[in-house]
Amino acid sequence: MGPAPHRAHALVSCALGELRTSSQALTRQSRIALESSTGASNKEVAAQLGVETHTVSRWRARFVRDRLEGLTVGPHPGGPRRSPTSRSRKQ
Repeated sequence: MGPAPHRAHALVSCALGELRTSSQALTRQSRIALESSTGASNKEVAAQLGVETHTVSRWRARFVRDRLEGLTVGPHPGGPRRSPTSRSRKQ
């Protein structure tokens, strides 16, 4: 038997949220790379896209170094993410 309906809904919502966040992040990183290719400064790109200057600097450098592969977010250091429900059960 599968998870309870409310639990299944929470799992699907969490997965969709992660997918949406990943997609939005890739879109932002791609826009930074495109705007940077116009010759605009990091400060100008940041102002145009509504992000911090250090964010533009980081993604521009990754794109220059790694090309398209640099725009994707790789694995993060540390343990795997935990859902809010798993944290509340441990407390």
